[in-house]
Amino acid sequence: MEKMKTIWALINEPGNAMEFIRYTVRLAKDIHAGVQLLYVQNPAAFPLGTPDSIGDEVVEVQQNLLEIAGAAEKTLDKMIREIEAEIPLDNPVEFHSELGNAASVLEDKVSKGAADMVMLQGQSDESFWARTSTNMDIIRNVHCPIWVVAPHTEYRPLKQIIYATDYQEEDIPTLKRLVALTAPFSPEITALHIVDDKDFKDKVQETGFDEIIRQKTGSDKIVMKTIQEKKDLDMPDIINDLAARIDADLVVVLKENRHFLERIFKRSFTRKLIRQAKLSVLVFHEK
Repeated sequence: MEKMKTIWALINEPGNAMEFIRYTVRLAKDIHAGVQLLYVQNPAAFPLGTPDSIGDEVVEVQQNLLEIAGAAEKTLDKMIREIEAEIPLDNPVEFHSELGNAASVLEDKVSKGAADMVMLQGQSDESFWARTSTNMDIIRNVHCPIWVVAPHTEYRPLKQIIYATDYQEEDIPTLKRLVALTAPFSPEITALHIVDDKDFKDKVQETGFDEIIRQKTGSDKIVMKTIQEKKDLDMPDIINDLAARIDADLVVVLKENRHFLERIFKRSFTRKLIRQAKLSVLVFHEK
């Protein structure tokens, strides 16, 4: 069973983190997990001067990093106290500040068994879906479920989930993990496959693939939906339209499904799906 004991939430901008932290804490409370907040600064992002001055500049950078970390801790400590007063928790929220590459720091925690899931802030300017973003680096290299919270999203218990799929063998164990993770909510999961030919759509319906999925996952809450691509609608439009129609709370994808990801990792997808539907995204890694 996909048991989330500890969630690590990466803070991008401490001053704008209240909504994100509140979302994370409410989710953690519902799935009975602890929360660790993480603020990471990468010294490599600070340019240094000439070789003659580099020693002094290293000292100055280190001092600046300490000051920034101190200010972040002060800001976040205040937010934590406010949220804990609002949302009673079994375990207190803890704050950590570290130096390094965020993906490396988080993967280290996962490999040591200290992190079961990572929460990220979706960014409207350089979002989860942008290939060059820190979030995408984490998606590629941190081997645990990654939950990206769309900007300005208010938490609500999960009722409708879209699992975007190409109907691969790996979908069944991933759906099992999704069912286990979301068990406290008992949501309806729409396994959505967008096809480019009608023959495949008919074949899926004829073979009873939906019943096979329900049997192998042990869930009667999974609904199979196959939609054929249209010339006037791209994949982001189709997902966004379905999400709006069923009032979806979350989109789930499998990282190893490269074909599907190649079709949706576009900045236009960010604008249409994240900004308009304000959907959060959960990415599973294949086990």
